[in-house]
Amino acid sequence: MLCDDGIKCAKCGKPLKPEQGRWVAAIPDRVLTFPGYHISQTIHPLHLIVDPVTGERQKWRDLMSKVNSYSKLKLFNEVFGWPYDESINPLTLKNLVEAQHDFDIQTVDDILKYQHLYRCFVIGVDWDGGGAVS
Repeated sequence: MLCDDGIKCAKCGKPLKPEQGRWVAAIPDRVLTFPGYHISQTIHPLHLIVDPVTGERQKWRDLMSKVNSYSKLKLFNEVFGWPYDESINPLTLKNLVEAQHDFDIQTVDDILKYQHLYRCFVIGVDWDGGGAVS
């Protein structure tokens, strides 16, 4: 929970001390292949620095200003480090190339040989409303 003076546990309301914490992977099985570091600015130690002269945390105030002024999409992506709009973006050729494997697949039986490696298969075709190109 974000507060003017820092972050607090949403359950008990006690202040959190992220500068003493560590990264905890949301999906531990992927740590070695895709660690997925999306570090929220709310737990970055830079925002917790107290100015020795004024005794204020200017960076935290700047962060709270972003919370109050950014659009939801920009706030989630840039401040919280959460992929807010990921599921609504169309796939690009680059996405497809990066996701491809070197499997030799010509038939359904070829696909079934790899079924144990995946939770599910999803195939989709978007004809763009016009059908096949003649």
